[in-house]
Amino acid sequence: MDPSAQSPHHGRMRSSATLDAPVIEVTGLRKTYRSMSGRKVHAVDGLDLLVEGPGVHGFLGPNGAGKTTAIRCLLGLVRPTAGSPQGIGRPVDEIHTVIDRLGALVETPKCFPTFSGFKNLDK
Repeated sequence: MDPSAQSPHHGRMRSSATLDAPVIEVTGLRKTYRSMSGRKVHAVDGLDLLVEGPGVHGFLGPNGAGKTTAIRCLLGLVRPTAGSPQGIGRPVDEIHTVIDRLGALVETPKCFPTFSGFKNLDK
């Protein structure tokens, strides 16, 4: 393993195969549900997204814009109807191989009010 792949925060080693990969890469992400009346509801409709570099990233938008659904698709919690989401160079069905390098707060985040922002993200 490449010694330069060591994380500065925890001393954990990272796979050199994923060091240069975008954090998130999505092409044509779609998620369609059926409403109780049987009507198709497009929660996410054709999302293309490229997020490079480590850091803290957020999804901003109005209620019903598909932010939570997109994040759930990226984490493999919901199967997309179409598209090819990847996290740190891995397809969603292989996300378990890099999950120790990802973090997500879906819906209402729970934070410790006496911790710094970094410490909340570290836990």
